[in-house]
Amino acid sequence: MNLKPRIYFIAALVGVLAGLFCFGLKTGIRWVAQLATYGIDWSASDWRLIFLPVVGVILADLYATHIARRQLAHGTHIVESHLDSGNYVLPAGTTYQPLVGTVITLGLGGSAGAEGPIALAGAAIGSNVGRRFGFDSSLMRLFVACGAGAGIAAVFKAPIGGFLFTLEVLGMQFATAAVMAVFVATLMAALTMEMLTGFSFSFSYPDIIFPEWSFLPWVLLLGIVVGVYTLFYRKSIHWIISLLSRFSSHWVRNIVSGLIIGIPLFIFPCIYGEGYPAMNGVLESDFTAVTKGSPLASLISSPWILLAFVGGIALLKGIVTSSTNNGGGVAGIFAPTLFAGCFVGLSFALLIKLLFPVSLPVAPFAFMGMAGVMSAHIKAPFMAMFLTSEMCGDFRLFLPSAVVSLVAYGFVWYVNHRRPALNHC
Repeated sequence: MNLKPRIYFIAALVGVLAGLFCFGLKTGIRWVAQLATYGIDWSASDWRLIFLPVVGVILADLYATHIARRQLAHGTHIVESHLDSGNYVLPAGTTYQPLVGTVITLGLGGSAGAEGPIALAGAAIGSNVGRRFGFDSSLMRLFVACGAGAGIAAVFKAPIGGFLFTLEVLGMQFATAAVMAVFVATLMAALTMEMLTGFSFSFSYPDIIFPEWSFLPWVLLLGIVVGVYTLFYRKSIHWIISLLSRFSSHWVRNIVSGLIIGIPLFIFPCIYGEGYPAMNGVLESDFTAVTKGSPLASLISSPWILLAFVGGIALLKGIVTSSTNNGGGVAGIFAPTLFAGCFVGLSFALLIKLLFPVSLPVAPFAFMGMAGVMSAHIKAPFMAMFLTSEMCGDFRLFLPSAVVSLVAYGFVWYVNHRRPALNHC
């Protein structure tokens, strides 16, 4: 019996289910965030933002420890471990438990992404569907990968990015039929998410400007700057891991990590959750989305002060993300690299405009920075190139983004002299 049509059908089913679960995840995060911030005046600073992440981290840790009773954080690492060990059986509860933890974490002010948990949930969907149909271990491995890639494709609405995730991040090697199955899963997941959200892209980029090739030296320089920043970003993550490891009590670790998130959140409210509104604002050259609700907003009276404000957000992003992921919260690290890259690219363009008689288009450099930091930090340059363009629905900046991605990736690789291990999601 020819299994190929059946495999493609089941891969499509896994993709649709991953898209539905992702929609539920995003909806849940939005509802909890709206409830948690009810009554907060976003035109002024609000002290409640300091304590919301503390509550979120504590509740997420309690849920994982006492209700789910399993490891829910670092979802991509869990999927990798299952694939490496040959254990393709993920409990049925894993299809939804990471998502509940993420809704609590990000809805209550955690500053990270939703992709690690949805990749784990998607892998669990693939595992359970595969078991339901009685497949052998080789096909079970395929459907775990299909589910994980479908989760990434759904959360970013990026089918090619989700497919490349299985190759570059999970390190999967496929025959032709398996490649088609994975792509069917990622395509159906992204399409399902698109249908449920009204066929809208993750980012709005209405006035995209293709930088002239006279800007190529600045594009190359941005790649190096992004590489240097990525080394700092990685270091800041490990600083927080080292700090939190000193606390043996879960409660103390939860509270400390929550405050490490909450204090910057009070100063820079745009880092709340995944930070998509702020990134959209930057790509639309609307900086009010970045400064809104900050107690420092009234002090921004010059381009230099705006640069300091934006640069401060970029420098703190790795710290708050690590605190979210390693202090008890359940979240991911992919979206934070997009956020960090957006603000690094913005900072770079603002600085060059202030120092030199050249007018760099701010939004394109912010966009290229997004691809660069994801490429260098996740060690997945092709995924970063395609995923960022898919999220905007526009490939006109694909080539310069590819240059930044490859330069940043190469710079980090050269400095480390070897490929560093992927940081946990």
